[in-house]
Amino acid sequence: MKKMTMLDFFCNFALPNKKINTTMGIFNSNDYKRGYEDGYRDAKAGKEKSYVSSGKSMKYWINGDAAIDTYNQGYDEGYRIGMRDRCRDN
Repeated sequence: MKKMTMLDFFCNFALPNKKINTTMGIFNSNDYKRGYEDGYRDAKAGKEKSYVSSGKSMKYWINGDAAIDTYNQGYDEGYRIGMRDRCRDN
């Protein structure tokens, strides 16, 4: 019997087929979009999650933690979709 890898787990159990709701107000935020793109790129490349870039925004200095939270939400969604797409490509 083949040992289940993390990629197998994500492909079979953790990633439901879910489309992004682009009407969400948060999606219009640059931090959300930047986080989504970073997360998607990391997942497709097989990298571990990393929130290092979450504070690299001018909005952080204005909105503080709200900008980081927005980036992290986008990153998580992008990572989830990137893992799903990576599974489908294999």
